[in-house]
Amino acid sequence: MKDESYLLCALLLVPGIGNSNARTLIHYFGSVEKLFSASKDELLTIPDMGLKTINALLEKRPFEEADAILAKCKIHDITPIPYFHINYPYRLKELKDSPVLFI
Repeated sequence: MKDESYLLCALLLVPGIGNSNARTLIHYFGSVEKLFSASKDELLTIPDMGLKTINALLEKRPFEEADAILAKCKIHDITPIPYFHINYPYRLKELKDSPVLFI
């Protein structure tokens, strides 16, 4: 599977998931990779997660969109910095809805 930054980009493209929900889901499963590897039954155990969002997590469409976004970033020499990256600003990490930074 791809790296955590790529997977986080794909996760943030899933309808119904924003920065705060993404962080909660990553904490729930331990990593973005484990989240995307989870079965539908495992996803159904997530509190307050709707079936529509779970089905969107199981589709491949977010990966195609993430590929396109990250390809454009590469062309323009832009690096996405997720909240778990070592260079992410400490004070922003404290926010519940820490955004992905593009520098």
